[in-house]
Amino acid sequence: MEPFDSTPSGQPGQDIATLETLVTAITGATGQRLLDNIVRWACSWLGAELCLIGEVHNEAYVCTISVFAHDQPASDFCYRLPLPPCSCYENLHQCFSCEKDLSCLSNYNPLIHELPDHHYLALPIINRQNGLLGLFAICSPKKPRFTPQRQKLLELLTTMAASEIERRSVEAQLRRRDYILDAVCFCSSLLLRAERLNQVINTVVDRLGRAAEVSRTSVFENSLAQDGEILCNLRHEWVADGIRPQIDNPSQQNSSYRDGGFKRWIELLGTHQVIASPIRDLPETERIVLTQGDIKSTLVVPIFIEGAWWGFISFDDCVQEREWSVHEVGALLAAASVIASAIQRHQGEKRLRQAATMFENTIQGVVITDNHGNIEAVNPAFTDITGYSEKEVLGQNPRLLNSGRHNQDFYASMWQSVLNSGRWRGEIWNRRKNGEVYPELLTISTVKDKNHAILNYIAVFSDISEIKETQRQLDYLSNHDPLTELPNRRLFQELLEHAVAVAQREKQMVGVLVFDLDRFKQINDSLGHPVGDALLQEVANRLRHAIRRGDTLARLVGNQFALLIEEVEDAQLLSKTARQLLDTLSRSMQVREHEFYVTASVGIALFPGDGQDVQTLIRNAESAMYQAKEQGRNTYHYYSAELTLNSFEQMLMENHLRHALDKNELVLHYQPQVLLNSNTIVGAEALIRWQHPELGSISPIRFIPIAEESGLIVPIGAWVLRTACRQAKAWRQAGYSLKSISVNIAGPQFERAEFVDTVRQALAETGLEPEALELEITETFISQRIDHALTVLQELRRLGVKLAIDDFGTGYSSMMYLKRLPIDKLKIDRSFVSDLPQNKEDVAIARAIIALGKSMEFTVIAEGIETLEQQAFLLKEGCDQGQGFLHSRPIPAEQFEALLVNGIAL
Repeated sequence: MEPFDSTPSGQPGQDIATLETLVTAITGATGQRLLDNIVRWACSWLGAELCLIGEVHNEAYVCTISVFAHDQPASDFCYRLPLPPCSCYENLHQCFSCEKDLSCLSNYNPLIHELPDHHYLALPIINRQNGLLGLFAICSPKKPRFTPQRQKLLELLTTMAASEIERRSVEAQLRRRDYILDAVCFCSSLLLRAERLNQVINTVVDRLGRAAEVSRTSVFENSLAQDGEILCNLRHEWVADGIRPQIDNPSQQNSSYRDGGFKRWIELLGTHQVIASPIRDLPETERIVLTQGDIKSTLVVPIFIEGAWWGFISFDDCVQEREWSVHEVGALLAAASVIASAIQRHQGEKRLRQAATMFENTIQGVVITDNHGNIEAVNPAFTDITGYSEKEVLGQNPRLLNSGRHNQDFYASMWQSVLNSGRWRGEIWNRRKNGEVYPELLTISTVKDKNHAILNYIAVFSDISEIKETQRQLDYLSNHDPLTELPNRRLFQELLEHAVAVAQREKQMVGVLVFDLDRFKQINDSLGHPVGDALLQEVANRLRHAIRRGDTLARLVGNQFALLIEEVEDAQLLSKTARQLLDTLSRSMQVREHEFYVTASVGIALFPGDGQDVQTLIRNAESAMYQAKEQGRNTYHYYSAELTLNSFEQMLMENHLRHALDKNELVLHYQPQVLLNSNTIVGAEALIRWQHPELGSISPIRFIPIAEESGLIVPIGAWVLRTACRQAKAWRQAGYSLKSISVNIAGPQFERAEFVDTVRQALAETGLEPEALELEITETFISQRIDHALTVLQELRRLGVKLAIDDFGTGYSSMMYLKRLPIDKLKIDRSFVSDLPQNKEDVAIARAIIALGKSMEFTVIAEGIETLEQQAFLLKEGCDQGQGFLHSRPIPAEQFEALLVNGIAL
């Protein structure tokens, strides 16, 4: 078989005549007649043997809805589509120019399969969202030629077919809704008349399942295990022909939601939420269980009795995947309400006495009027819902509930339906006695005598305010962060997109500030996520009151926030705002008995200079934020083009660093620690170096911050600790007089709960004596969380290791805390040594630290000694030890061993 040729041919006059015949064929035609006229006309126009229109179902098969073959209408049929589907379905114009042998119809379409020597054309029928609705297929013994105008004519035919298929789909949804509402009304009436619930519940479940056009309907009741665990039990079930029943399956009785993989259902159903989804979209634990029951789509509606979650009713489709319309969900919610009402009544009464009991106890409001519309009776639920007592409304017309939201045409149409068909169902807005307008699901029915004269009108309605509120809350949750209640990334991007559009039109600037909390991961790791979440809430509350009314604060992800500032006249406004944010966060925060001093790193991007679209602006603001971190944190930085390149280089550096340990690219160098009075080596500090095969020697200043930020510092730090201990043990076994090996400990290492175990394991693996290991922890880190530091340091002291405070003098330690810490040594930071003895301020600081150390019986060591004058001054002031380039640079282990042998000569 060959496809149609698209070579242009034909005369304009012929095209006009063709168009006239088409207009004649479709004028006044609608529905099925329109489709039949289209395929009949197309066969005549193209001289085709066959023309069909079919709907595509589940992207797997086609069911025809109009067929014209061999000069007469033909019966509808179904056939499978090829897998994978032909790509031409997605490109209308490609079908006119495709030169390959399309097997999409001939191999699967039974009519075309009988015509192997014919030419054919298959056009996709698509909706306005480019979704595939169906196929328009033509098979002809001749090879028609198409001008562009005729191609447009075929496209018009597919467009008309698409409109009709969509119309049929909408009608089907509404028809299913009406079927369900009819069933709800029937079931309500049936339950009302029944003396025993068990006599009719199976009929109710049957009727609802058939009305919803599902394969299985099940009613589950909750129960409690002895330990308080919620269990579910299958009580009633209806299944369609050919579907396996589950009512006798033991796994459907006393089944735990949590153990069965349905923990999520407790949270959703227990809070009045509905679950409606194809099975493939559910979490894996739920999908596995439901698939065992051959379920492809499910709708689960909770049943509440007296405010308590009683169980649920499920509607399962075992034949095909299905998207539940809002009409179906609303109708089935009403069904669950009817069942809940019946169950509620039968829990308190073993038998239904009469219809009046239903009238008095149903949770649905009921109004009975005479044939003129005057109210004769209302039930208590009417009073509960509307606020009007029975006495106030007797003799009145129900129009007293009119909300004013509907026009006269609405009510005229409603009553016309009541008079013509005897009933009306739909949603309506009414007004309570207190003036509050509310939505209700209303059914109006007529009661007639044997002569069909109207005696009464009965209105049954449910307040669906909760359903509407749930929908509103879902809309809110989809646009807001549930923890902080700030706009989320999605809403922030929408607001930023709108702000950019306005700024482009008005020639204005827009500012974007992206910031996160410095070292927030350490808080989560050490104190737990609940404390971290509480801190984020406090940060959000504080910032919410610090920004201008017109600005938008959002939480993007984790501890990252963003601020949108519109109508920026001067970029200095952004600097001022950034400083205000930092100042607001810097003040003490008390969260769950913990005191925090929070800092942040802020990145600033400005439209239009730093980006023309939302994604670019946010990305560039994030790049600027990372630059602020590199500058030491607790600051802000404007975006510049170089930041993007630096960010990329940092990412590459992190990737390389992840493999450095495995590839043995990391090594330790050792710097001697000496007695200042004799230059005798008493210890060594282990300092890490990275020798990359391509990038060469990489300074720790470059890669240590990356390791800390990414968390790689933990495995790297453990490796440094083991390697240094192993080397120290080897030197001591060789007889060298090395009293201690000193290892720097990074903040993230110290925060880890298993840090003490890591130290213990390193000592055990290497055999190094605990007193020969000295751990250096920075003063700044200790002062941030003194209580936690004290606990960890005491555990380390119990191991027997020595402890030193590194970079002393740069933090904010108080004497009270310092005397509580179980430390052995203070290390004077190199910044106070470099200008000795010329700088008077450094002289004063060095003397104070040495005096403090001596008074508290600490060993004092100075780092960064480079001159004999510096050493002489420190020795004179009483400093015990020193290290620096004056004695030796950090050197490999082999060279350091030579120093142990030969000593240091100045």
